Amino acid sequence: MTKSIAGGSYYHFGVSNELKKLYDDGVIQPTGTGDTQVLQLQINVDGPPVYKSTNYQLWPILGTVVSCSAKVPFVIGMFGGHQKPRNVVEYLSDFVEECHLLEQNGILLSESVLGFKIHSFLCDAPARAFVRNTKGPTGYYGCDRRVQSGKWLNKMTYPETSAPKRTDGDF
Repeated sequence: MTKSIAGGSYYHFGVSNELKKLYDDGVIQPTGTGDTQVLQLQINVDGPPVYKSTNYQLWPILGTVVSCSAKVPFVIGMFGGHQKPRNVVEYLSDFVEECHLLEQNGILLSESVLGFKIHSFLCDAPARAFVRNTKGPTGYYGCDRRVQSGKWLNKMTYPETSAPKRTDGDF
């Protein structure tokens, strides 16, 4: 189902729909035995421009099953617009809601209910800042690791090596 969100349109293919297709095709197999079988996903978000001559962008949400020897990426959701999504919460809402349900209830593949877990997110620095809804790596307080103001030296730098570590609360 396509829906309009700030900045463009989004289509959610669905985590469970795509995992079921991969399972039915024999591409993925869960790890563990019996009640401990779990599908672990690595998620990627990025926003490459589609053409050099236009500012149209696609922002896919991609998944890969980590707990499987065949690393086959699949599309979970796709945003398209003349700019990146303006609201990260709106952009990720269908994905987050579905993942919460899958983590609570598991996923039915064939006749078995398997556990589900997000293993990791793999994003470049600008996409990571967007997904986390934090300052980008070129912002004055854009350092992910330390609480420090950047200094402009023909580019943004973070020269302090002894600045306090950033905590969850600092975000």
